Amino acid sequence: MNYTPNRPSSYKKLSYAQKLVIVNRRQRHGDVAEIAYRTDYSTTHVSDVLSGKEFNLRILNAAYDLLRNRKANSTYVNA
Repeated sequence: MNYTPNRPSSYKKLSYAQKLVIVNRRQRHGDVAEIAYRTDYSTTHVSDVLSGKEFNLRILNAAYDLLRNRKANSTYVNA
């Protein structure tokens, strides 16, 4: 069976820092609580991960998945 992905050949996975920047640009009120609920971590730990104090790939991926289709907050301020 031949597997061909739906992404271009120049596709590159995002690094941890790139995901963190994207999440912080799109984060809104109530997102930390939602991510904590989805990952079963405390809101304090989730907040520390999203601020860059701690490293946790599971929390960051959950946050990235939650905020994936949102526009950045700066688009609303400059509009």
